[in-house]
Amino acid sequence: MKKKMFLMALIATSMLYADDFYESNASVNLEETVISTTGFEEKTQNIISTVTVITSEDISKKNYKTVVDVLSSVGTLNMTGNTVLGSTIDLRGQGSRTRSNVQVLVDGVSLNSLDTEHGVFPFDSININTVERIEIISGGGAVVYGSGTSGGVINIITKNGFSSDKKISGTIGTEIGSYNSYTYKGNVIGQVTDNLQIGLDYLHGNSDNYREGSEYDKDNYGISLNYKIDNNQKINFKYTKYTNDYSSPAVLTQAQLDKDRDGASTSETDYQADKDSYSLVYDYNMKDNLKFNLLSSYYNSVSESSTSTSITNFDESKIAFKPKLNYEYSKGTLTAGYDYTFNNIVRDTKLGNGAFYDISKITNSVFLNNRYDMNKLELITGYRYEKSDYEMKDQKYGTKTPSDMDKTSSNSAYSMGLNYLYSDSGKLYGKFESGYTFPDPRQYINLTNGEGELNNLQDEEFMTYEIGFQDYIINSLVKGAVYYTEKENEIRKEGSSLNAKFYNIDASKRIGGELSISQNIKKLELSESIAYIDAKVTEGTYEGKRIPYVSKITSSINATYTFNEKVDLSANITYRDKYYVDASNLSGLVNDKFVTDIKVNYSIDSNWKTYAGINNLFNADYYNTINYRSGAYTYDPASERNYFIGFNYSF
Repeated sequence: MKKKMFLMALIATSMLYADDFYESNASVNLEETVISTTGFEEKTQNIISTVTVITSEDISKKNYKTVVDVLSSVGTLNMTGNTVLGSTIDLRGQGSRTRSNVQVLVDGVSLNSLDTEHGVFPFDSININTVERIEIISGGGAVVYGSGTSGGVINIITKNGFSSDKKISGTIGTEIGSYNSYTYKGNVIGQVTDNLQIGLDYLHGNSDNYREGSEYDKDNYGISLNYKIDNNQKINFKYTKYTNDYSSPAVLTQAQLDKDRDGASTSETDYQADKDSYSLVYDYNMKDNLKFNLLSSYYNSVSESSTSTSITNFDESKIAFKPKLNYEYSKGTLTAGYDYTFNNIVRDTKLGNGAFYDISKITNSVFLNNRYDMNKLELITGYRYEKSDYEMKDQKYGTKTPSDMDKTSSNSAYSMGLNYLYSDSGKLYGKFESGYTFPDPRQYINLTNGEGELNNLQDEEFMTYEIGFQDYIINSLVKGAVYYTEKENEIRKEGSSLNAKFYNIDASKRIGGELSISQNIKKLELSESIAYIDAKVTEGTYEGKRIPYVSKITSSINATYTFNEKVDLSANITYRDKYYVDASNLSGLVNDKFVTDIKVNYSIDSNWKTYAGINNLFNADYYNTINYRSGAYTYDPASERNYFIGFNYSF
């Protein structure tokens, strides 16, 4: 209780000391643009959502080491499973469904897996020095991005284009830390001709990690080509390759945790991952008021996991083709697009009980989004139609062999909102959005009895009502929103592995609010955010029960104090309220989290910078994951206090 009061008090009182806020920051923020809402640049003033943007300047000044570090500092979202296996991002209380209901993109390319039971994208594969900005759109996005956006959209945008006046620029850096961790990385962008720019980046990391039996050895390579055909046309090509050899010990029982918190478990899993990603983007300013964009991409991920009893191979590929138009007319802007995606995933377990499946999914969709200007009032409407064709073949789960299945799902998304720009800096908006999430192909198979049965899962459907605002109050940039989301047919899972059963619950709701504040007080930069979510089942067996893995309160405070032009000190405090881990709410509330990280930067000269930091400064006991099955908890402990130091050279 004291922690909650402390955080809320800091947020409330910070505005009282902002009289010396630099007015120049206001103009910068007002001109801030994002591309995640339509696929084309829009000012945040014109967006009817709460938007958080973390720029490359923010990343550099606060010395975030990874994308996970950046996202973990945002109080309105929740990072879970922060391990070598990857992390999940929860927006607006999706709980166990966050892998399906939060869209994660890199340069507009979706990273969400066709089989969400398989795993998540390793955010640590992205070289943080190549990130231009990260856009976080809380709540919705179904019109532009389709299935799986009830929580929101996160778009990680990397550096490209002719943004530098230098013929060649880049960064080289190295870092060492606790648990025998070290990283070295570099990136360079060179101007070959007036029209051609080439970028290269490389990252290597190695660590023994906190727990015994948990280590990784990873490499990430990237190349980008930017070619300006003429003043109206340009092409960007990117290729990235990611490899990782890592191991992860099994979760600990309560007895094992009490005996040795950082110890190994009775078993561990070894992983090898190899991922290739290609993208080609063509931009054409056809006229002053007409823009065309084409995104095409190919992604392939091959991985192997092995234990003492089994070896499992996954091979997932994705092809996407997404053209869209943006037309500015006298009273507004119309955006239209078409999306084609082909997904295929093959799983082959060679030992143990064994499992095999070969699943493909083809998606076709079209969308329209229109903004109509009425002086200070904007009317935003949107519509999307999406159809997905599934083909599931050659399936075997132990002794169970379900029939091959062909299935088609289709659905529509709608949105409508009003945005009132009552001043140069202020906006007040209200919106309604309906959307959907198609089941994963694997979820159509229940394996609880017999030879396996094809169930009749329905699409998840949601409706969200939201009111929000943004303005400068007492020289502080304040953003806030309250929302109400109703869900029908939310998908749940019982059991695990070969005994998994998937089913729809009748209905659920999320009632919540978000508030973020930022200001500069002379040499001190502050940002504070807090989110409240009441997520409950409203009909059926678990009526009145809270949604598992959803905290009522999450919050963060970020502060950076600049002593002089050479030295600055930053601190990040995150808080996550307790939550249930089972549908019946029998397990009790667990995993209250209050973590503080600090960093200091020293600029030796205009090129050289050194930095150091301490994670989990007060040595809080918390967990990457907690599960509750058969009346008992299992834990994956997070790191205790740990240290790092690094150097960067920029040219």
